Amino acid sequence: DAAAGSKADAAAAGGEGPSKAAAAAAAEASGAAAADGEAGNAGDEVLAAFKAAAERLAAQRAEASLPVEERMVRMLQRWCKMWEEDLEARSEEVKQSGMGHTTTMVFKQSMTYLEPLYERLRRRQLVEELKVGLWVMIQLMAERNYLAANDVYLKLAIGNAPWPIGVTHVGLHERSAREKISHVMNSSSQAHIMNDEATRKFFQAIKRLMTALQRLCPTDPSRCMDFDVAGDVGRGIAGSGSNRNALLQAQAKGELPLALPAAPHLVAPDGSVKIPPKWANVLRRHAQGMGINNYGQAHDSDSDEEQAQQQQQRAQAGTPPPPRKTPPRSPL
Repeated sequence: DAAAGSKADAAAAGGEGPSKAAAAAAAEASGAAAADGEAGNAGDEVLAAFKAAAERLAAQRAEASLPVEERMVRMLQRWCKMWEEDLEARSEEVKQSGMGHTTTMVFKQSMTYLEPLYERLRRRQLVEELKVGLWVMIQLMAERNYLAANDVYLKLAIGNAPWPIGVTHVGLHERSAREKISHVMNSSSQAHIMNDEATRKFFQAIKRLMTALQRLCPTDPSRCMDFDVAGDVGRGIAGSGSNRNALLQAQAKGELPLALPAAPHLVAPDGSVKIPPKWANVLRRHAQGMGINNYGQAHDSDSDEEQAQQQQQRAQAGTPPPPRKTPPRSPL
């Protein structure tokens, strides 16, 4: 203001009219005020972005300090909220269409299926294998590696059951191998989850949530299952129901490419073929990362106790132990 006043006095002394001098001083003062306002707005935006980033970092650290069960519940509920908001953003006409009505019913059914899972996680009543496998699935979904998450889902759903379709009665007589196709989980053979109705339902709901996340949080097509090119807006407003459109929109916003880890490969750098780890070893490694150090030892201890009990019963009855099976000798 002082500089503008001095310029106005100089202009008046130079012979210019007082009106022109005052107009020039007012224009310069307004320009300076506008520049100061723009600088202040830019500073406020930077400060707001910094505060938002600090709040997100604090929330992530607070969530990381929670137990694994609580973290799984929060992440699943957050993704379900995203799915619900995506469906609510549709117009009423789209909601009443065939695809829109079907998607709404599938969402409501999935939310009902997930309630037993939340209850088991809060009460710490979920089986260890399912808990570890579910945590691996959620981590892969958070990394947007849906192909690997689907692989974990299949291993949990089918498992090592000889009859994955649910056939448990294959004859009239009891056989020694009947235990391996039991419809319950036992110490010698882990049955598949499809025999437990509640477990089957919430795993089916998680698979539906994974399909929706491929569109809500898009990623590279090589990491997706059933990458839809032509979609229907009834499935959701993001990408107009298409995974490809959602991916293009994310790329236009600058969200992609993501810093995803390299896809696993079975060929080592030296050219040798690596042996893929067994599913039990994968679960044991992740269980140790979750703090479950005695994972899988309960089944081993049960089998050892059963063998010791059988030996004691044979010793009391005076029956000799069964002969050891030795492979036949080669004639060569």
